[in-house]
This record gives sequence, C-alpha cells and structure tokens, in this order.
Amino acid sequence: MPTILRNLCSGMGALLFGAAPVLSAQTPYILIEAETLTGQPDTTFTDLNDVGQIVGYYAISSTRDNAFVWQSGRSTRLPQMPDGISTRAVGINAHGQIVGSSSATYQYFHAVTWIDGDINILDPAASSPSWGDAINDLGHIAGRYYEFGTNNGVQPFIRAGEDLDFFYDNAASVSITTLNTRGTTGGSVQVQSGEPPRGWFRTSGLSNPRFVGISGSPQGTVNDINASDQATGGSVLPAGGGLTHAFRYERTDGFTTVLDLNPPGAWQSNGHVITDDGTVYGWVQFDANEDGRIAQIDGADTIDISGATIGADAWNLRGVIARNNAGWLLGSGLHRDDIFNVVHYLLLPREAATSVFSNLSVRANLTAHTPLIVGTVATGGAREVLVRGIGPGLSPYVTDTPSLAADPRLAVFDSSQNQQTANDNWGGTPELIAAVTASQSFPLDPASLDAMALATISGPTSAHVTDDAAGLALIELYDLSVADADNRLTNLSARYEVGTGSNILIAGFIISGSGAKTVLVRGIGPGLEAFDVAGALDDPQITILDSAGNIIARNDDWSSNLGSVFTAAGAFELAAGSKDAALVLPLWPGAYTVHLSGVAQTTGQGLIEIYDLDL
Repeated sequence: MPTILRNLCSGMGALLFGAAPVLSAQTPYILIEAETLTGQPDTTFTDLNDVGQIVGYYAISSTRDNAFVWQSGRSTRLPQMPDGISTRAVGINAHGQIVGSSSATYQYFHAVTWIDGDINILDPAASSPSWGDAINDLGHIAGRYYEFGTNNGVQPFIRAGEDLDFFYDNAASVSITTLNTRGTTGGSVQVQSGEPPRGWFRTSGLSNPRFVGISGSPQGTVNDINASDQATGGSVLPAGGGLTHAFRYERTDGFTTVLDLNPPGAWQSNGHVITDDGTVYGWVQFDANEDGRIAQIDGADTIDISGATIGADAWNLRGVIARNNAGWLLGSGLHRDDIFNVVHYLLLPREAATSVFSNLSVRANLTAHTPLIVGTVATGGAREVLVRGIGPGLSPYVTDTPSLAADPRLAVFDSSQNQQTANDNWGGTPELIAAVTASQSFPLDPASLDAMALATISGPTSAHVTDDAAGLALIELYDLSVADADNRLTNLSARYEVGTGSNILIAGFIISGSGAKTVLVRGIGPGLEAFDVAGALDDPQITILDSAGNIIARNDDWSSNLGSVFTAAGAFELAAGSKDAALVLPLWPGAYTVHLSGVAQTTGQGLIEIYDLDL
C-alpha cells in the first residue's frame, strides 16, 4: 500500500494513504534484471543452485569479463588465474563449487574451478585451449578442449576426481550443456565440418554418445538432463521450413521415447530446462512475427509464463537458462530500447511469505518543530507493535553527528489521523521494559528523555517524532505479534530533508523467518513534485547495506521494466525517464539499511519506500 508524505502549511506534515495493493494470483513471478542484482551493466547469468547462489560474468571491456557469484543479496567477484585477463563462470553445484574458464592471454582460455574461493586450473589437454561447462553435485566436471592436429576440432571431456575421460574422437565440434549426478552428459555435436549440429546424450557406461532428437530430425541439441536421465532440447524438423520443436527424451522399461512437446498451433518451441519430475521449461513462438515466450512446455498443457510476470513486457522473455527447486528461473531476452540488447534476468515465484518484516526504522536529522513521519501498513488484522522515538539513547551508537535530538516526543496515528497513543518520556515502566526484551531492541536508560509506547495497529499507520530543537532522531517500530502470510507488516515509507554526510535519510528493516523475501525499494525525489512537494531532491540514489555494512545493491535511475512492479505493489507511478531510484531484489532473513542521498552531494526533500512483494 503506497504511503506518500507531503507538506502542508508551516512545514508540518500529514500522511496520505492510497488503495490497498492487489497482488494477483495471475502474476506469480517477479522479474529482476541481472544488472540490478550485481550492480554491473552487461551482466550474463549462467547457472544457479538450490540454495540461491547464482553465477555468471559481466563485461569490463569488449574482450574481458569478470566471473562472479551472487548469494544472499551480494555479488562477489571470483579470482582470476595469475596474470589473468578474463574469467567466466558457467556452472555451480549444490555445494557452491563453480566451473568456468579463465584466460591469461587474449587467445587461450583454460578450464577452471572455483572451490572455497580458490581458482584451480584443470588443463585436460596440455597446451590446448579448454573450457569448463558443467559441474554436478559430486564435483565431477564436463568441458571441452581444442584438439590440435589433422582434425582441429573441439572435443569433450569429463573429469571425475583424478579420472579423465575423453570421448567422441575426431568430431569437428562438440558443445556440452549439462552433466547430472549419474555422469550423464549432453549437448550438440557437429561430426563433420559443414554438417548441421545434432543433439547427443551419453551415459557413463557408453563409449560414445548417441544422437537424441525427434524422429526424422537432422539437426538439434540437448539442453538439459535431470537426475533420472530424462532430457530436453530442440529438434529442427525439415517439414514446415526447418522449425524447432521442444522434446522430452526418456527411457522406460528399456524402451526409449522422444515426445514432441510443441503446443498445438505453435509455430516453434525449444526445451531448455527439465526438472526432476520431468517438467520442461523453455520458449514457445506462436507466430512467425512475434518474439518467443518463456513457458512450461508440455504440448496442449503448455503454460505461458511470460504473460504471468511483473517487471517486463512479455516480448522481453525469450529463453530459460536454469531453474532450481525453489522455482527460481534464470533467463534471457531481447530488450528494445534504442537498439536490440540481450538482457538476463531472474524470475522469482511469488509464493506465500515464509519470512516477514519484524522491525522497521528511520533515522533523520530533525529540524526543530518539524515532525519526522514514518508510515507503515499492517495487513490481515490488528497487531501489537512497540514504537520508539529515540534521541539521547543513540549516544552510545552514533559518533558521526554533532547533536542528537534532546527530548523527542512520539505520537501514533491511524489512516484517518486519529491519535492512537502518544508518549514524551518513556519512564522505564515494567510493561515497556518487557516489550524491549521481547523485541530484542537495544536497551534505553529508564531516566532518559527518549519516547516509547505500545500500540495496536491495523491497516495504514503513521508514527510522528518531534523535538523542539534540531538533532538526530530515530523512529523504530517492532512487530510483537506472530506474523504469517496473511497477517504482517508490508510497507515502510518516510519523507524528510535529505542532506549530506550523516544527514542523509536512512531506513532500516529486519527480515525474520526463513527463506528469501522479495522487496521493492524506492528513493523518490522528482516523483514528489506530482504531490506539490517543494524542494524535491533532483537526483536521488539508494544504497542497500547488510548488517556488516557491505553494499549489496545500489541504484541511481530506475528501470522502466519496474513500472508493472509498482502497480502490483500498489506504489504510485513515476514519470517515464524520471531521475527517481528503485530496485527489486530477494533478501534473506537479517538486518538491512537503505541510504537515500543525492547524486553529487545534492540535497532536498526525499522519500524512502520499502514494499513486501510476496503474496
């Protein structure tokens, strides 16, 4: 639910609440662009595992890439070879072991692994370029090397411990896409130069691979193989002008079957990912003049996922790269701005919340007699919260400000501006001391002039903190009720003057429970002008930090792909091309802060908003 703070007369403020957000079951995925998660342009996703780690690489020049691993909201660059120039991570297993390639010159790559943060060179064939392509949960690696000689072709290998297995001798070119825990691998092979590539499939007991594809197809590829040796890919069929059809390969009771999964009426399709239960994900194209759509593919039972996402238009979503057991999908697609650009993205399923906001707070440098107003929304009914307005109690924790609010006053209001409770000096009452202990908030001196109160809130609520003199103050709200998917805090917003240094606007929140929570964070400046706010911050930027102070995400200007996310969250629209800031990302349980500041040390009125995007 959106909350917008706007000025009234004499610098006083009031809180406006919009309509409740409609979180539709018809939009089960949230799309997040890769560069939003890594903070780097030209980011390519390549693989993810079941604990939510993502690997890939981002371009630092036309000839150089940096490999990274993303985990729990933070992107970490992977080390290079000595004198390394470029690295690419392409596969990760359940233990966080990574495979890829690294180069020490512009010409030659070497297959490498990253295990416990250390890079290891594989060198399957001495003095030959090589690439690591896949790694399974046993740590076995599949890759390719360039075989110098009469054939001069790319050949595959599998390394299992110290054992090195070469196969498919004398092929012109081989690609590897997947390796499962049974040692089964697959991809495409060009047997002779000039021939079309064909899908191949090799179990550990075969000396050479077998061709896999729809009967009568001379061309195709195997894109993924699950733990039961079911495979998916695409076969190019001669009939109809050489169109591609998605397939599922399986072997049951000794019989091999290849099922054509192309939906009735579809122009063409391709299978990219197959789960352990045999579900296939890929893309479908229903007309020659349209872009492909990501889909769960199964003939007549195909489900168009591209039409069930928020965060991008359907034509953006072209391919599925990987999927984990939590339902996360990596993909790529065409982004049409001035030119055609390929963008990579993460699709997060919007499921019932397994984690919740348990604490919300805002820090600002108060102007005398001007209230700092913080809005929040509680869904699903009444809940008990502890609200604190702290000034003197910050002294043990804050050293970067010249003064603290000396005697803050606190008041809590409902959406109709009816006062629910108020406090000046909290007095150390047993009831409040018990609430501080229950919320695990930091203690305050019972004789301090800080303010504190218990309140029962429902729906939109605002907390106001005021002081007769200027100084740094903190509003905190702790949820004391048991939260679940239908009954929780879902939103935080605060507007105030954004200064520089210690006078920027800072919001904090704690996520409790288990599993990742998808959040929308916005830093609004120019967008406030639509609500007649004078002196709005010209060019806001937001930075998200974890509890250790590590920067895990940053944004200056918001992406137009987030417009539909704003609608789903119930947030007000932003003008196209505005200099406001916004980002969406999954965050695991823990404590986080959001810093709102002005680009180039500019100042002005700014608004921080944090939304829970889970259903």
